Amino acid sequence: MSVYHYLLRTLAPAAATTCLMFAQSSSAHETWLLPDTFQPEADAQLTLSMTSGMAFPTFDSGISASRIKEAVVSQNGKRDLLVPVDTRGGALELIATPGAGTACAWVALAPRILEIKPKAVAHYLEEIGAEESVWEAWDAQPEPKYWKESYSKLARTYLQSTPSTPESEDAMCWTDQSVSRFEILPLADPTSLEAGESLQLQVFFDGEPLANQSVGLWQEGDETGVLARSNGDGQLTIVFEGSGRHMIYATHLRPKIGEGFNWESDFVTLTVMVN
Repeated sequence: MSVYHYLLRTLAPAAATTCLMFAQSSSAHETWLLPDTFQPEADAQLTLSMTSGMAFPTFDSGISASRIKEAVVSQNGKRDLLVPVDTRGGALELIATPGAGTACAWVALAPRILEIKPKAVAHYLEEIGAEESVWEAWDAQPEPKYWKESYSKLARTYLQSTPSTPESEDAMCWTDQSVSRFEILPLADPTSLEAGESLQLQVFFDGEPLANQSVGLWQEGDETGVLARSNGDGQLTIVFEGSGRHMIYATHLRPKIGEGFNWESDFVTLTVMVN
């Protein structure tokens, strides 16, 4: 048994880019990953906190380490384990020791099943900016309607350890993909953002660009996020109007009959610091 899986068992109990106008989104239950600092010293231990909640970036509900499918720090072409330590203060704490330069950390969670009362489904679909095809599939479901959803989650964050080196500056870890089927990947370095600047993103599902996907942006201090959609190449541009911590988020939802569920979804979040 690897040290990583031992820790999990021990902790278990306890083309052209489109710039679109954003539309306001209600608060949704997202899961995100935040480091103690986005600019840690190289080779120093860093704590990252993973939580689920309704009000980014407030810690609310800590994630059980037993749910982790993959927890990684990717840097300079290498991957190291992001190690879960404890759940406290409404968040699961994980530790890493990134070296010099840009690093990408992520945690992918195994699927769980969620049941939603039929009268609450419309609100949920509005929150995530569901596609028209999803609404149509729900409307077409015969009575008595029911909603049981198998959902998976991926939370990413980006670090810039100092001092950097020429080798680390050339390593584009932000394009590294996880085990998740659903990804949002930056098309430029997300670790040196300034207020007023923009960032290009591309959305993927099963390795292919995903068009018309709703993507949200939530700035620290705001009561809610705003939504936009990817273009035909799965790309979009977001603009950071203010400084502070930001969360990019999306949910890819589709009807699917499985063992104990009739809907399937993947959630993804990316947290970045804007100076």
